[in-house]
Amino acid sequence: MEAFRNWLEIAYWVSQILLLIVALCAAFFAYRQFRSFGTIELDKRLNEPEMKEARGHVDQLAAKPLKEWSDYDREQARILCNHYDVAGRLLIMGFASKKYVLRAYSNGVQRTFLATKDFVQDQKEIYGHRAEYWEGYKWLYEKARRKYPLISSPVIAGARIAKKKRRPRWPLFGVAAGSIHCYSPCSACLPVTATANNLENVEEG
Repeated sequence: MEAFRNWLEIAYWVSQILLLIVALCAAFFAYRQFRSFGTIELDKRLNEPEMKEARGHVDQLAAKPLKEWSDYDREQARILCNHYDVAGRLLIMGFASKKYVLRAYSNGVQRTFLATKDFVQDQKEIYGHRAEYWEGYKWLYEKARRKYPLISSPVIAGARIAKKKRRPRWPLFGVAAGSIHCYSPCSACLPVTATANNLENVEEG
């Protein structure tokens, strides 16, 4: 009888652990579903017609001094800053996928932030230097800049591309010190080996 009670107690605790695991899994998948929904809705918001118009217009203001901005320029910049500020705050709270948003909008966020930097500072001064004013936008810009920095010149672009290049991998060949070594000699290897030898002879000559 005592052994039976012990088995019942063990079964009880095992069932409780299993229930806890199931509950955690359900909560995890519910959170993923919630984030997926939030990401879709945020993506829709960032692709609204007025946001697209504002994004395209602000891109053209990069070389225009703030003192020359018209009321329409300021209105378009305000729309864009508000949208990106909301996006940043939602990502901070974990309501949407940071990875997706940064990958999809990082270039636009960085370009428009640099174009509206003086405008944002001007608005902060108007509203009393409130530190939190459009802080979500600034946070989004900083994350985008660190994760996907803009390529500002051909030299930087070339350096980044060269850095990402990897040496080719062949199952039968190994590349070392600029020469090709065949680990399994066969007729297919001869043209490649001959080419490598020719290159070495040219360099020596």
